Amino acid sequence: MFNRRFLQAAITAAILGAAVEASWQLARNLPVLREPAWLTAVADALVAWAITFALFWLYAALLRRSRLPRDAEAVPNAAAYAAVSAPLLWYAIYRAIPAARLSWVVALVVGASAAPFIGAALASILRRRNVANATAAAGALLLLVLTASALLEQTRPAEPGRANFLLITLDTTRADRLGCYGYPKARTANLDRLAAQGAKFDRALCLEPLTAPSHATMMTSLYPETTGVLLNAMRLRADVPTLAERFRDAGYATAAFVASCTVQARNTALDRGFDLYDDAVTPREGYHSSPLVPLAVAEKLSMLADDENRGERPADEVTDAAIRWLKQPRRRPFFIWLHYFDPHDDYLPPARYVQRGLAGRPLQKRINENWAEGKGGPKLPKRIAALYDGEIAFMDAEIGRFFAGLERARLASRTLVLVVGDHGEAFGEHGTKYHGFRLYGEEIRVPFIVCDLGGSLPALPEAPLQVTTLDVAPTILDLAGLPVPRNMRGRALFRNADPTPAYCICVPDPLRKNKDAVGRMDAFATPEEKLILHADGNAEYYDLAEDPEEKDDSARERPARVAELRAALEVVRAGVEPSPPPTREIDSDTMDKLRALGYIK
Repeated sequence: MFNRRFLQAAITAAILGAAVEASWQLARNLPVLREPAWLTAVADALVAWAITFALFWLYAALLRRSRLPRDAEAVPNAAAYAAVSAPLLWYAIYRAIPAARLSWVVALVVGASAAPFIGAALASILRRRNVANATAAAGALLLLVLTASALLEQTRPAEPGRANFLLITLDTTRADRLGCYGYPKARTANLDRLAAQGAKFDRALCLEPLTAPSHATMMTSLYPETTGVLLNAMRLRADVPTLAERFRDAGYATAAFVASCTVQARNTALDRGFDLYDDAVTPREGYHSSPLVPLAVAEKLSMLADDENRGERPADEVTDAAIRWLKQPRRRPFFIWLHYFDPHDDYLPPARYVQRGLAGRPLQKRINENWAEGKGGPKLPKRIAALYDGEIAFMDAEIGRFFAGLERARLASRTLVLVVGDHGEAFGEHGTKYHGFRLYGEEIRVPFIVCDLGGSLPALPEAPLQVTTLDVAPTILDLAGLPVPRNMRGRALFRNADPTPAYCICVPDPLRKNKDAVGRMDAFATPEEKLILHADGNAEYYDLAEDPEEKDDSARERPARVAELRAALEVVRAGVEPSPPPTREIDSDTMDKLRALGYIK
């Protein structure tokens, strides 16, 4: 069924696969040989080679048993030659070719692989012996050309003079729980170091205290009403350009590593512009690291392995995936988005990030259940706060590990970082828990830090008294030297320090049945004061200079000022471009994940 040359090619393919992987790792960084990621890559490559070779063998066997003339014996030989290049081609696709170009590369590979069999058929029809050999040779040559071009792309030196950009979003992270914002119990050494080396904005607000709407605003510098993302599981408008698209069009490599189903591509369309959008959030998603296993199959395997479909993944998995991507050789500068979800409820930090009396998953789950149900004794608030702080400490440690990966890859000195929270978290300050229900400071005040790891961040003209998540995209584009589109509603903070009022909204989710949901709320906030407007027309007014925790509603005592701020809010709201009526289609798997995260009840 196959000859000696076929077996020789199989052995050669296996040797080449191992040699290419070892050479690639040695060229990048010797210490990485000690990491499990290397073994995973070798295993993936060997499996890919085995599948490719098995297909060639099967097709050749089928053709040999068919009624084609004896000239078709060229088929197994040609298939063997092509199989030699299969592992090389695997590395070319897996390591170097962006997802945006993968479709046409796959088409070429399929065509090249089919060339020997097309040649055999033509030889049968035309009765000419040399047709099969010529076609098979052309197919093998095409495979080798594809492999060589991709490998050359990998070995080119990095493009000089252009910085890398890293956006880190901290889900459910209150500014006042970080050490750099004055929290004495914080264990956030890495974020504190960034704040000390760069620029920390003391008063930063998100525009809506929900994950998907907040991230859509960050990526577009548009209000939620304009993006069309007013709730989780709503998709970004197709005609709205994203920050990643700007970087991709400017020649940057783009990648995202996100940790929650609330920002998965299928639910938000936030993957636009990213060469790689790693949004595998099901537990035990190690299967997903290989394209050999479809994500849908991986999720089913994960659900068999775990009793929960949480719709999230921990910080260490996000960091692992991002570091693996960092190790890939590339000549282009990059824009990376890392999304960490750990501070979101349930608060279940690893044991080393909490005191001994709070370690252990069963105990932590029971504390979370009591907190959600309003049970427990007087120590419960302190315990839940300690668990929340532990999640932030875990997240900070993993951010530090990613920075260490940047250092090992010798990329840190050319990387600029922007860290921002998507929203905060309430712990009963105004009678509510969690987020997405109110527009008080605990839900909308977030950390906002910019740092050039190489130490060349431009000086702020004057520290703005208040910034918002609208300012994320313009600031990054400006620091990259890229044009800031005129339709962006935020500002480049290192050019424009003018104080800007914040217009924030909170939209009730009809799927989220909760006693804390009171209808839509709008807020108009300056550094000194804040107006909250309810759907029924009632208003709250807070003098933030005298009442920073928003405990004393003085709307009745200041009716004239309330009227002025209400008018200012209406002016801003009138200037917000509305989107077409948003649609919301949620599949059953996403419903399960949102329910597990507390977004559906």
